[in-house]
This record gives sequence, structure tokens and C-alpha cells, in this order.
Amino acid sequence: MKLRTIVTHIFVIILATVVLVLLYNWTNKASWESWSQWLSIGGTVASVYGIILSLYQIYHLNSTTEAIQQELKNKSEKTNSFLSYGDLERLEQNLRTMTSYLKDKQYAMIEYQLQEAKKILFEISSNITIKEVVEGEIESLIQNIGIDISNVTEARTSGITINQKVLLEHNNSIITLLQKASTILKHNEI
Repeated sequence: MKLRTIVTHIFVIILATVVLVLLYNWTNKASWESWSQWLSIGGTVASVYGIILSLYQIYHLNSTTEAIQQELKNKSEKTNSFLSYGDLERLEQNLRTMTSYLKDKQYAMIEYQLQEAKKILFEISSNITIKEVVEGEIESLIQNIGIDISNVTEARTSGITINQKVLLEHNNSIITLLQKASTILKHNEI
């Protein structure tokens, strides 16, 4: 039974008792002294009821506050995840443009995108929900990105030719992993 129902029942019982006592005293033509005693008892009962009602309101306010705080925490976590989802989508789109950067030999842009991909993969590896699904792939991809960044940096600084086929294979693997992570975020609504 809810606390509100209990308080309502107590109030009705107290009110009925006070009314019955007043009717009893009125029908028996009690003296003014007994009336004042009964009024004093009625006031005490009303005060006790007021205290009970105040305690109920404090309890209810605390439970409502806790529920609101929990909901805010949940919404905050979801919002942070949606930002991560947006980052995943943005990075996926950027990585798709890598072919054109390779054709134009814009190694600085490729290096930047690979650095961003590495950072996002580290974030994915710390997300428990996503990590469980992509755990075996993510370590090797981070390692491959590190090698690719070194190769691209060397190509940018010393003009050596890089193996575009290997770089694009790694790029496609990253895109596939990002798609899996995006799907997980979307379906789990985290």
C-alpha cells in the first residue's frame, strides 16, 4: 500500500474520531472544561497529522529528486554517445575521401585522417558495449594505423612511394569497423 493511501486513511480515522468525540460531548451537554480538553486533543491530533503529512512530502520530494537525477544521468550518457556516433559517421565519410587524397598525394591530409581514426579507435576500445563486438579487430587496426601513419609521414617528408593498396585495405577495414560501431550505438541507444 502506498504511503499516500496510508496517510489518507489515518487522516480519515482521526477526523472521524474528533467528530464522534465532539458529537458525544454535545449530546451529553458536557461542561466547557471538557470541551476545551477535547479541542486540545483535536489540536494535538491535527498537529500529528501535519507532521505526518510533512514527512510524507519530504519523502516524496527526495524520491522524485533521485529519479530526476538518474534520468538526467541517463540522458547525459545518451547524449555523449550520440556525439560519439556523430564522430564515427564523420570519420567514416572522411576516410572515404582518402582515395582522392592518395591520387593527389596530399599526405598531410591522409596523416591527419589516420591520426583521427587512431584516436576514435582508442575511444571505441574503451567503450565496453562496442569493444565486446570488435575486440579482436581493433588492436590489429590500431597497430596497422600506426604503421600507415609512419609510412605516410615518411612519404611526406622524404618523398618515398607508399603501398597504396595496403593503405586502402587498412582504410576499408577501419570503415567496416566504424560501421559496426555505429550500428551498435544506434541499436543500443547508448
